[in-house]
Amino acid sequence: MLIFSLIVAFTSILSWWLVSDSWGHYSYARNSLKQFEEFYRVLVVSNRLADERGFANELIFTAPGQNWNVFDRLQHSQALTDDSFNQLPERLKASQSVADALATLKKGREAIANCAFRSCKDPQSTANAITMMMDATNYYHKAIFLKTNDFIKMEPKALAGILRMQALGELRDLTGKLGSVVLLPLFSKRPLTLEEQFLINTRQTRIEMQWQAVNIHADGIAIPYIFDKHLLTTRHHFKNQGFALIQYIQEVSRSGGKYDLTVDSFAKRYHYSLRTFNDLFDLYIDALKNSYLLKKNEALRHLIFTLLTLVIVYALALASIIYLRTRILKPLWLLNKKARAITQHTRPPENEPIDAGCEIKTLHETLDNLESNFDEQLAQSERLRQKAEQDELTSVLNRRGFEKAARLVINKASIESPAWLVLLDIDFFKSINDTWGHPIGDKVLANLGYELKQAARVDDVVARIGGEEFAIMFREGDNKQVSARVSALQESCRRVCVTLSDQTTIRITASFGVSSSWQGSLVAMSAEADRALYTAKRNGRNRVEGLPG
Repeated sequence: MLIFSLIVAFTSILSWWLVSDSWGHYSYARNSLKQFEEFYRVLVVSNRLADERGFANELIFTAPGQNWNVFDRLQHSQALTDDSFNQLPERLKASQSVADALATLKKGREAIANCAFRSCKDPQSTANAITMMMDATNYYHKAIFLKTNDFIKMEPKALAGILRMQALGELRDLTGKLGSVVLLPLFSKRPLTLEEQFLINTRQTRIEMQWQAVNIHADGIAIPYIFDKHLLTTRHHFKNQGFALIQYIQEVSRSGGKYDLTVDSFAKRYHYSLRTFNDLFDLYIDALKNSYLLKKNEALRHLIFTLLTLVIVYALALASIIYLRTRILKPLWLLNKKARAITQHTRPPENEPIDAGCEIKTLHETLDNLESNFDEQLAQSERLRQKAEQDELTSVLNRRGFEKAARLVINKASIESPAWLVLLDIDFFKSINDTWGHPIGDKVLANLGYELKQAARVDDVVARIGGEEFAIMFREGDNKQVSARVSALQESCRRVCVTLSDQTTIRITASFGVSSSWQGSLVAMSAEADRALYTAKRNGRNRVEGLPG
């Protein structure tokens, strides 16, 4: 009894330690994800402010009669900035830095609007408007530094990913600020001052440092290959378009020449050179969030596994005790009682024999029967599912099966490999039914289903979604390949041949409508392809509409 008590005590202590350790890892992963999401919202505001500054600069230096398009984009950018401020954690919303940033931002917006529609002609008013927008960003960056302190105690692996994310945000902010330095000299058509030259050089150095920081890979974070490719493209694009403009202004300023670049042209071209920074930031954020989410889910699974294992162990231990008592100890006690009675030459007690092995054998046979029945049920269920999702006449999917399979293709689609939907409708099919009867029409449909399946790839979805209407969906990133595949489908229709008893040969053509998407819905793709199919019918049939240009 003492040994049993010690085993129970030791098992309880071990169980508590395992659960505590698993809970600690899960709590840490969950808190890390929460900290990341909060810091992400903090950096989004910085990016929104940088975007708004870029549109504001364009608006200031665009002629009043030509700035409505820029004004609309600025208003949209301001709405995004306001929304990102609303998404900030409550602790930062209440900080003085954020309050100062919002107050300065409001004044800056008023100054921008005044310059845009009253056409500020004096450099001082223009400089005040630009400075107010810059000050709003600087006040807000104090809030970023406050939030950064929360990550100092994180593990180095986790901290590296956060710092890289921060470097991307600062890179976007610094590149925007770099362009703001030369706006007033261009506007006033004067050379750069020594202070402006120093500011340009300082920001160029900081930008280069941030590029280096962004290139540092964080261990344990799976970053897709497309990010590194997009990073190189973004850097190359900024260097050749945005930074090249800065260098040109520096060279002209040093030589004492005249600028042949207007300030409104510079503002637009420089802002355009920064257009891919936000995409780069979002791409990295998605990968980083998935990494944190994966770690949290792994910790949660480990915690659940630990709890389930302990429950199973305790259940097995209890079941073992009960089993030993009822199926082994009791039979042994009865056998011992009978043996003692025999040795004492007394009549053994009349009890039914207890055969523990018989129960196990019966249970095994029952489980075998259950397994056999379960396999039959699974096979029957699969047959019913296929029957419910397959067109009986053509052996391709029906509309129900198509919608289910097509959504899986759309979910896997990406901008590099979008989903393509091809709708085809047999030309003049009604005349086939009217002339030779529906059985012949059914043969045409069956042959067409076979030919389309032969032309399709393994991962393609082929279905009959209406009377004589078929749908094919696939993923493809090369427009030439898309055209080639649609041509192959068109040839499949032309290969359909039904020979009648009088040797009459029936051949068909079809009209095609094509659409594509990588983040849209099946309903939207179907509507677009249907419109293209209608156009093909209207333009003479036996043609394809909707292919990429």
